[in-house]
Amino acid sequence: MARPAVSLNSLFLNASPRPISSSRTAPRLVENFLAGWNGASNYGYRRYYKSSGNSNWGDSPTDTANITWGYSVDGGDWFTVSTTAGSVERAWAQCGFTAVAGQRYLISFTVDSKTGTTGGYNCTVTNATFTGTASLQNITAGRYVLDLTCTVGGGALFRLGIGVLSNNANNASMRFSNVQVEVVSGRAYPYEYVPPGDQVSFPYTYTASVNSNVVGTPTLGATYAVPRNANILVIGDSWANDPWNFGTAVYGDFPWQMRRVLAGKNIAINAYGNAGARIDQITDQIATEVARRAAVSGACPYTLCIAHGGTNDVAQAKTLAEMQAVRLAQNAAIEAAGMLPVMVTVPPYNAANASMQTVMTAYNTWLKTLGYPLYDLNADANDGADDLKASWNSGDGVHPGTGYVSGAAIMGQRLADFVQLIGD
Repeated sequence: MARPAVSLNSLFLNASPRPISSSRTAPRLVENFLAGWNGASNYGYRRYYKSSGNSNWGDSPTDTANITWGYSVDGGDWFTVSTTAGSVERAWAQCGFTAVAGQRYLISFTVDSKTGTTGGYNCTVTNATFTGTASLQNITAGRYVLDLTCTVGGGALFRLGIGVLSNNANNASMRFSNVQVEVVSGRAYPYEYVPPGDQVSFPYTYTASVNSNVVGTPTLGATYAVPRNANILVIGDSWANDPWNFGTAVYGDFPWQMRRVLAGKNIAINAYGNAGARIDQITDQIATEVARRAAVSGACPYTLCIAHGGTNDVAQAKTLAEMQAVRLAQNAAIEAAGMLPVMVTVPPYNAANASMQTVMTAYNTWLKTLGYPLYDLNADANDGADDLKASWNSGDGVHPGTGYVSGAAIMGQRLADFVQLIGD
C-alpha cells in the first residue's frame, strides 16, 4: 500500500509534515495530580506551607506552632506536626483533589521521622468514598501508599498528622514529606516523587513492591535515550498561567489543554506563565524552571521550550528592535539550557493602535525567518481585521477563552499536534 501524501499545516514552520516515529524509547511519565501552579500569586500545593491566598494547604489547629511548614524553613516539600498530652492532642495538615467515581488512585507520602507515641491514626482520606485501605495508624519512618478506587466521587481531602481520627493523648511529633496523588496508569507501585501539579518523564525502568502499604526499595534499570519532545517546558505570560480546573466547564490555558490532548502519549508538559510579563521577564522563568526540574532525582531534563509572549511588549509600545533583541537573548538562554526553542507568533491584540500593529506584524514576520519550529498563532486566531476571532476571545480582546472549545483549547490542540512533528 502506498504511503499517503502528507502536507504540512500552513500554521506550522520548520517541522516534519508527519508525526515523527522515534527510534528512542518513550519514557515513563509521572504526574502529581495535586494542584500546582495556580498563577502568579497562588502556588497551590507546590509550596508546603499555610498562607492565605498563596497556598492551598489546610491545617489543624490552624496557624499554630503545632505545625512547622518546610517551605517557609528551607523551601522543602515537608511539614512537621506535634501533639502534647493534655493540650493539643490532634494535629494535621490537609490537601485535596477531585476524586472521580471508577478511577483508581495511588496516594503516597513519606514519614521522615517520628518521636514519642502515636497510637492513633496518622492518615486518612475523607469527603469521597473509596475501596481499599483509606487510613493508616501508628506508622513509622518509610514511604507509604494508599491504593484506592473511588466509588462515590467528590472533593476528597487527605489528612496527614497525629490523631487525624481521634485524640492522641501523648507527646509526639512526626515529619511528613513528598505527598503525591497519581491516577493509576500502567504503574502499580510509586517510587519517584513529582512536585504537585507537575508531569515528569523518567528514562529508566524499575521494579518495586508494596507490603502493608509500605513501598519497598526499588531496583532501578539502566537509563536510556528518550525522544526530544518527551519533556517540554512552556514559558509565557497570562496566556500560559491559568491551570486546569478539573470537574468544571473551565479547563485552563493552552499548556493544560495540551496535556489533555496528549494524555497517554508519554509527553510531559509543564508551564510557568507570568501575567503581564514582557519577553525579557519571561526569559527569567527559564533558570527557575530548569533548576526545579534538575532537583527531581532521575528526571529527564527539558529538551523543548515553547516560548510564548510579546503581547505585553506591544502593549508597552516597545520598538521592533527592542523586541528582536530580547527575543534573541531569550532564544540564546533556551539553547544554553539544552532546549530547542519553539516559536509562537504574538496573537492579535484588539487594543493595539496602528503603530503597535505595525510593530507586531513586523515582529511576527521576523520570527519566521529565524529557522526554529514555529506555530503561527496570530494567523490562527486572527479574524482578518487583526482582532481575536470571536470563537477564541474570552471577551476582553486580549485573552483566549479557557473552555473545552475556546481559544485556549484550539491553541492547545495545535501545539499538541505540532510537538509531535518535532522529533529526534
